[in-house]
Amino acid sequence: MIPDTGRARRNPQKIRNGRSSILSDLNSVASRCNKLMKTNLEVPSVDFMDCDADVYEGSDDPSESGSYTSGNSTHAEMNALASYIRGETDFETISKITITAPPCKSCAFVLELLGIIGKVKTTKAIYKNATGSWSFPDDLKDTRLFDPGRWQTIRGYFKDSGLSDQEILDEMVAVIQSRSAL
Repeated sequence: MIPDTGRARRNPQKIRNGRSSILSDLNSVASRCNKLMKTNLEVPSVDFMDCDADVYEGSDDPSESGSYTSGNSTHAEMNALASYIRGETDFETISKITITAPPCKSCAFVLELLGIIGKVKTTKAIYKNATGSWSFPDDLKDTRLFDPGRWQTIRGYFKDSGLSDQEILDEMVAVIQSRSAL
């Protein structure tokens, strides 16, 4: 008899299925998110390597700004949001996020997970299937920041897997950063 440690047994198949579901979700993010973003930002479209992002709270002056950082592979909008959340407790006060290059699928996934994809104003639709070594900022890896419905969907992908919320978050981040479900 196996002693009860108070922790559910791990089900590797359910974990693989959950990772595959996140990968599928990531691959289909453009079809969900393109219609939610405003793609009429009146700036010249730039390559993602030169991308800048601003977070606004209703005024003409940005509350936070961010640029693509190649040193840690953090995209402009992720940098701006990570800076923003250090001074705020949630994203409710954001009126818009401008990005000079459309978000990649990984960034769009996170923007949707945070419940703010509809506040994005950019130059054109999501177009990149993958980027080099994308990084999920630590400041944004907090399930309390996530849209509750989206987080419930992610958690549902791992139903009966035996993973805790933190472990599910770790699996999700690993899939997004590696683009590999298995």
